[in-house]
Amino acid sequence: MKEKLSNIGVVSGAFLASLCCIGPVVLAALGLGGAGFIVGLEAYRPYFIGFTISVLGLAFFLTYLKKETACEDGSCKVETGSKNSKLILWSITVLAAFFIAFPYINWTNDDFDFSNVKPEMTVLTLPVTGMTCESCNNAVELAVGRVDGVEGVSADYIKGEALVAFDENSASAAEIIEAIKKLGYGARVRGEKQNEKN
Repeated sequence: MKEKLSNIGVVSGAFLASLCCIGPVVLAALGLGGAGFIVGLEAYRPYFIGFTISVLGLAFFLTYLKKETACEDGSCKVETGSKNSKLILWSITVLAAFFIAFPYINWTNDDFDFSNVKPEMTVLTLPVTGMTCESCNNAVELAVGRVDGVEGVSADYIKGEALVAFDENSASAAEIIEAIKKLGYGARVRGEKQNEKN
């Protein structure tokens, strides 16, 4: 029972540690917004990771702890957890590692060549606040890429910006900014273009 509870704790902690990153990507892929609360969990990510590692250590301890079992003839055997328990624990460890690593995996194709943008396209650099990892880039690229008229997008959490090529006859900067804000990030048009587009 203790092993099952610790396994549930590991998966829960790892999932919560990556929810701030998985949530916006999933919502962007589905074309939904409302990830503001989820993005806010990013501040607690180190605590969730610490919890996950602690519970994972406990799970390994309980699974591999040598236990004496008394037999009918009075002899004792020293055993550890069953093969199934060990298999489940290692599977959960891999799943937890995936959840923890998720923010650092690039899922989108950010190879759009902005140097060969069609002449009728407008290219904007939008400052974006709240992005903290590769997964944030993925979410912004997915959400903005779904806006009609957007030809290409490349987000960069390190620079805190998104580069967007779009057709002004089909899309507006306001629509693109709204797509980013729906995810829970802040966005605006940089410099003079802010007055022109809004």
